[in-house]
Amino acid sequence: MNNSEYDESFEDEKIIRGEILSMSLGKLPQRPVVALPTTASIAEVIGLMNDTRVGAAVITHNGKLVGIFTERDVLTRVVGKSMDITTTPVESVMTRNPDTLSPEAGVAYALRKMSEEGYRHVPMVDALGNPVGIIAVRDIVRWLVDLFPEAMNLPPNPSLESRSVDGG
Repeated sequence: MNNSEYDESFEDEKIIRGEILSMSLGKLPQRPVVALPTTASIAEVIGLMNDTRVGAAVITHNGKLVGIFTERDVLTRVVGKSMDITTTPVESVMTRNPDTLSPEAGVAYALRKMSEEGYRHVPMVDALGNPVGIIAVRDIVRWLVDLFPEAMNLPPNPSLESRSVDGG
């Protein structure tokens, strides 16, 4: 008996749900973690974030996570403020005591938390509070695209194309 397109689509949906519900964050491909001490200058952290092409850095004290510094922090706490970013420590503008996830946390749980809280980056820590990674929304999207390349590699829809150079 031949499967219909509906049956194939339903089976794909079951596979996607199964993967999303069972996959832990620690199994996703990770980019390098940018970790710096609280005493690092804002300029030093921004420079390292740019060099490694990441949108967030974990900030540590004695090896323990104490904060996160993100692109959003640059825009809301640094740009337009009167400070010397080459001498001001990142500790003064970082987000303190950020929410964290365990590498054993599920992808679905991380997506929900990120969606509800508006996070683009969440530090991952071990049981002792040591940073072991950062999960970014784009990491999860990239994993989904790799998981289902045939579904994610569709031809463009001309009606959805951006109408301006600033369209994203």
